[in-house]
Amino acid sequence: MCAIIDANVVAEAFGNARTAAGQAFRDSVDQGKLRLVVGGELLDELDRYANFRRWLAQVSGAPLLFSNDVPLHRDFKNRDLVDVPRGKVYSTREDTSFTQRHRRLLNDPALCNV
Repeated sequence: MCAIIDANVVAEAFGNARTAAGQAFRDSVDQGKLRLVVGGELLDELDRYANFRRWLAQVSGAPLLFSNDVPLHRDFKNRDLVDVPRGKVYSTREDTSFTQRHRRLLNDPALCNV
């Protein structure tokens, strides 16, 4: 599965401010279950985290977004922007624990066909 990680949550997965959901996201990367989409200015922002540098990967068609940016959530769920597969959002804005919803997203086989 491919995923995008937003700079506003990278510390939760790769920095010193790890949350349970962020750690689960990182574990999926560590285990090779999740590939990250990174590029442009976001790549520059994320590169300042030493722990993140070894996970840089540039791919296309990511169906999963890890972000707490609500306007970005709306764009990512917009069928005109991300349609096949439909964009899904992994967020810790309301709950930083590793919830059942987080678990389902990280194990969703429909998101693995990219």
